[in-house]
Amino acid sequence: MSMEDQAAHLRAISDPAARAKAAAEATRDATALLRSIELAAITDLVGAHGGPQKHGSFAAAGRELGRSAEAVRKRLLGSGAADESAPYEQEGEPARFFHSAEEALDALRDWHIHHAHRDPLVRGALAAGLAPRRVRDTTGLSLDTIDRLEATSAGTAVDVPDRVWEETVYHLAALAPELGRHRALARGAARDLAGVIGLPVDQEGRQPETSEALHGPEFAALSPLEKAKRSMSAELPGGVETPFVDTQDVLSGPDGWAAAFCAEAEAAAGGEDAELAAATRRVAAVIRHVRVTGALPTDEETARA
Repeated sequence: MSMEDQAAHLRAISDPAARAKAAAEATRDATALLRSIELAAITDLVGAHGGPQKHGSFAAAGRELGRSAEAVRKRLLGSGAADESAPYEQEGEPARFFHSAEEALDALRDWHIHHAHRDPLVRGALAAGLAPRRVRDTTGLSLDTIDRLEATSAGTAVDVPDRVWEETVYHLAALAPELGRHRALARGAARDLAGVIGLPVDQEGRQPETSEALHGPEFAALSPLEKAKRSMSAELPGGVETPFVDTQDVLSGPDGWAAAFCAEAEAAAGGEDAELAAATRRVAAVIRHVRVTGALPTDEETARA
């Protein structure tokens, strides 16, 4: 039955209630049919670019459709048409978290110091409410680049509690032995993050036995800089220290450090050593999970990363 014939059939129903119900049912049927055609076409398009398991396939399909890679992926996942075991399509590092547009603007003025900060910084500034033209005037980036970064955003980081960042340090240190010969990746990340938040750790990034002045609610309430000052002035057990990190990383805060770390890790994971790439992505996945959820991944999520 053609659409015109179906419409005529519906209009011919004399009972208004029955006509309304029939029209509603026909609408659902037509919507489901058209949606199935759309999803089948998107699935074929992703398949033409290598399928959901191939890195970049969602991005390539999105460019043809005028959508972001994440929008394409979510469209298919929401329908159950995509392979949920496919790796997360990383369209750059998720946006930085800023409490205000003014805080974002201050960070943007220094983005060139660490180039890897650029993409999450710009996305975070836009998410904080800065107008694209203000971002352009501050960074010198073109509006086209700014629009692209906004369109391909993989989400925005949340305001992670200090306690969770501290737990992340110990989580990474505990993960290290599972990485075999690449265990230094997790230990190095643990110690770097500890240095950013002013947390004393041992040589492997683990939580040491320290005085009451360096743990507990009162210590947790201090700012990262205050924690660092107290740690440096306190007498620590042998082999325990607050690791030294770049001043800019301290000023950027844990989310700024984490965004740059993940962006650099993703770039470094493109080498020929598959085992090293997997270890690098696994460490970055833990940190990225904390950034966008405000919580540590479960053991199952960590193993799957």
